[in-house]
Order: sequence, then C-alpha cells, then structure tokens
Amino acid sequence: MQAGRAAILAYTMPMWAILLSRLMLREHITAMRLWALAFGFGGLFLLLWPDIRAVEAAPAGALFMLGAAFCWAAGTVLVKFFRWHMPAALVMGWQLLIGGIPVVFGAFLLEPLSAIYHVSGSVLLTLIFLVFFPIIFCHWAFFRVVQIFPANVAALSTLCIPAIGVFSSALLIGEPLKVYELVALGLVVVSLG
Repeated sequence: MQAGRAAILAYTMPMWAILLSRLMLREHITAMRLWALAFGFGGLFLLLWPDIRAVEAAPAGALFMLGAAFCWAAGTVLVKFFRWHMPAALVMGWQLLIGGIPVVFGAFLLEPLSAIYHVSGSVLLTLIFLVFFPIIFCHWAFFRVVQIFPANVAALSTLCIPAIGVFSSALLIGEPLKVYELVALGLVVVSLG
C-alpha cells in the first residue's frame, strides 16, 4: 500500500494505547480523552477518506499497518508499565538497536549488497539526517513525553503527526490543500486541545 495511506493507518495507535493503558496501567478513560480520541480519529478518517477504496483493495497492507500500530501502542504502554532503572535515552537506544536488527537483516535479504556502492552522496546525507533527527531525537522526545504524561495522553499527542505531514507537503513541495484536509487539521487541533 502507498506510504501516505500506511502512515495514516499507523496513527490508529492512540486507540490501541488507550485500551491497553486501561487494561495494563489501570489508567482512567475520561470523557475528555474519549472526545479527544473521537475528534482526532475524525481528522484521520477525513485524511484517509479519498483513498479508502485503495485501502480496501490492499487488506494485507492495512492489517500489517494496524498490527504495527498495535505494537507501537503496546511499546508505549510497556514503557510506563515497567520501572526503568536507566535513563530514557538508554532505553530508547536499546529499543532502536534491537528494533533495527530485523530492518538491516531485511534490507540485506531483499536488496543485493552491491546496491550500497550505488548510493549517492545526497542519499547518504539524507539517511544521516533521518537517523539523527527523526529517529533518534524524536524517539527520545516521545520517550520523555511518555514518562511525563499518562500513556493515553502521550499517545493522543501523536495524532498531530499526519496533519503536520499533509501541511509540510503543501508547504515544501507545493501539494494543494483541500477543504477536507483543513477540516481534518481543525479536528486534530481540537483533539490536542
């Protein structure tokens, strides 16, 4: 399935996190959090709606992404569940290292080793940026948010990411903004509020 659709499905994570935090952490699901979830998912649904037929046509991809969202939620709740005896940066580092092993193994399995020699300088710089900012820094920041707030509140905060992606695409590469995308952003902003 296309990356944009897959990313939107990944952000069903707060729904799973709210359910898991109730079961594992005994966190209360307040009416305000349910409303926030409803508004946030309303925004995600609006972003996904134009592509809903394509999602239905790729059920395996949709199921894999929903499984990934569930695993992300479970990991978020488990960070709160266990009492860590090391700083958040170390926990995050171990998580990225262990989680990266199957990614690297899969890359070598699916791509020939000779492909490494054909990587351009700009691709290498992009990879370095992606590893250090979105992966390392943003994971560390999310771990800090999870430590500070209840797991279901931390999970709800991720609903702004797809909206930021849509507006970044408009700003950086000139993709046109549609009315439903503006409404979706409004719903996500209300959810975060």
